Amino acid sequence: MTQHPGLMTPRDLFAKLQRELGNLESAVSADAYFDFVITAYHLCDWIKNDSAAPASARSALAALRKQLPVKICRDLANGSKHFTLDYADVVVADATCVAAYGSGRFGKGAYGVGEPTIRITLADGAVLDGLSVARDAVQLWDQFFSSHVP
Repeated sequence: MTQHPGLMTPRDLFAKLQRELGNLESAVSADAYFDFVITAYHLCDWIKNDSAAPASARSALAALRKQLPVKICRDLANGSKHFTLDYADVVVADATCVAAYGSGRFGKGAYGVGEPTIRITLADGAVLDGLSVARDAVQLWDQFFSSHVP
């Protein structure tokens, strides 16, 4: 029995993550970003729990989890589920979706409104663009799969 219809392997979930990045590249939205961070972080669980995943992939997972884009996805995914984070190494202080004229990328979004921008403020005060974080997360996962998952 399966509880994940149509998605059977970690590679399937990675392909979903790539499609979600494509959705964000087309149009940033809070909904699309929510879907992205949930998938990006839960790929860790799929690697950890997939009996067909190579042992080298499970071993390399600890290093991947320490990468900033993965930690950001972790905090946003867990924060959206639990509303508060109760672990010591929280990296995200705040995340906002700003939708106003002049926000977002040029030529994207509705005329006169513009495209929303996801802004992520880290605990150290640094402010990151959510789309850039998403691109970085997919790049990390791509490298991970290229190196560890057939």
